[in-house]
Amino acid sequence: MDFTVIPDVVCKQTIRSMVACETALSAAQCMSEHDIFAILVIDADGLLTGIVTERDLARRVVAAGKSGADPQLGDIMTAAPKCVAPQDSLFDALELMRDH
Repeated sequence: MDFTVIPDVVCKQTIRSMVACETALSAAQCMSEHDIFAILVIDADGLLTGIVTERDLARRVVAAGKSGADPQLGDIMTAAPKCVAPQDSLFDALELMRDH
């Protein structure tokens, strides 16, 4: 039984990225426009540095009483998110989530 499903899941997703100096408002607008719940934050070389989710926007911007135009993604992102590789199995992903 093959449980390597990561590529099957990701290929059906719209993935967008932004740089850390962009605003929370621009991320929220991008999420709304593309009907997605997260933005990858990348550096100038295109390497992953963080992720901003709808939950981050709710907790670190709205609940904190900040304007969406003020905080930059680098200030509200979850830095260095844990990742799985395309060849990793469903069990690898579940174990990573359990451990972290």
